[in-house]
Amino acid sequence: MATVRRKQPERKARGDYHHGNLRRALLDAAVVILAQHGTGAFTLREAARRVGVDHRAAYRHFADREGLLAVVAQEAYEVLVSEVKEELAAAGPSARERLLAIAVAYTRFAIREPGRYWVIAGPYAYQRYPETDAVVDEAFALIVTEVARGIERGEVLAGDQIELAAWLWSAMHGLTHLILIRRVRVRRDLLADFTRKMIGRSLDGVLRS
Repeated sequence: MATVRRKQPERKARGDYHHGNLRRALLDAAVVILAQHGTGAFTLREAARRVGVDHRAAYRHFADREGLLAVVAQEAYEVLVSEVKEELAAAGPSARERLLAIAVAYTRFAIREPGRYWVIAGPYAYQRYPETDAVVDEAFALIVTEVARGIERGEVLAGDQIELAAWLWSAMHGLTHLILIRRVRVRRDLLADFTRKMIGRSLDGVLRS
């Protein structure tokens, strides 16, 4: 009887990708690296190494390090915008409640997703990437809208709504940064209340009593 020899599976050369979606895997690896080491230590080569492919394969999907980070930022802002909208949908009608809802969504996202947060807080020229730039604008517009409504209703002191929105974003960013670098320590289950308390004190300066 003739022996039937099974055909051995073809061995893939080093650098071939086995997981099906290299672009997605590189993005996910980037988030892990960013959470561990921040943006300064991130390279496209390191993301490729984490995934297990030759770094040249990564360049088929991203032109450079900044291109990958721009997509990470875009996805991060999309999640942040969605979560801010959810908080606003559950918030009361007053300017204080609605602005604090934005702050809570912001700090909660950052503490849960530090890798993505470090990218959106980083000094990258998103104008080079229109899709990322658009969602950045959408995130900021949510704050501007609530500030403008507060001014219209007489709850927020009259002023430039863009400047007031930028001031609030700065306050949220400052608090979040201090928590992430552990200069301010707060338990996760107390994060929302702590955010309301701290940002609420800042809002006292622009809200009508």
